[in-house]
Amino acid sequence: MTMSNLDALVQPERGDVLAPYHTVKLRQGTKRFDDWMQARHGFVLEKGWTPKTGIDDDVDLYDGNSETAQFGVYNQADQLTHGMRLTPIQGFEHTLSWEMIENSSIQGQVQEAGLLNPSHQVWDLTRLVPGEAASREGSYETIPKLFGDGLRYCASQGDEDPQWIFVLDKFMSLWLQRQGVDIVKLGEGKVNGDAVVSTFGSFRPAALAMDLTSDFARRAMKEDDL
Repeated sequence: MTMSNLDALVQPERGDVLAPYHTVKLRQGTKRFDDWMQARHGFVLEKGWTPKTGIDDDVDLYDGNSETAQFGVYNQADQLTHGMRLTPIQGFEHTLSWEMIENSSIQGQVQEAGLLNPSHQVWDLTRLVPGEAASREGSYETIPKLFGDGLRYCASQGDEDPQWIFVLDKFMSLWLQRQGVDIVKLGEGKVNGDAVVSTFGSFRPAALAMDLTSDFARRAMKEDDL
């Protein structure tokens, strides 16, 4: 599997009317990054979460971590459709996703499942957030694209079989499963006073490169023209 240089990153796919999108590795100090942070902040407020730094922004520990990578997928009008963040952490119990489910029944479910090794590196997938140009139809292109480029980025950092963990609301986790994404559900319940049930789970995105039977996998593994 050839891995693209995600730093150079990734021009729109030419001649492909189904996927007129391109991925950008977002960098602090740019307008795109500022717009991304606004999208994140709006998402957090909509969820009713209160960041530890207060309600004025969505800056957290991962934003100050030099190993964190943040990605945005943009349409041909250069509008953000979806973004996400990946942070490599040694041990799942040191992740923000784990911290997010503290004081909930989910932690006990995860520990009882015993499927995560506390000494192994995981990539914490956080802030899978829609942008101003998100659409239901476009999600079938943009979310697979995020996952595929995220996998390529992990491989460029020396991890060709990364393990991602996440906390997603139940609707998103079910949507991913319907697209053929092999999510391992480790715990489920309500966090932060949410009305909606959330799933704590894990996923090995390299599986997308091994099984291209689903549209999601084919779209994820389609590389851009560099």
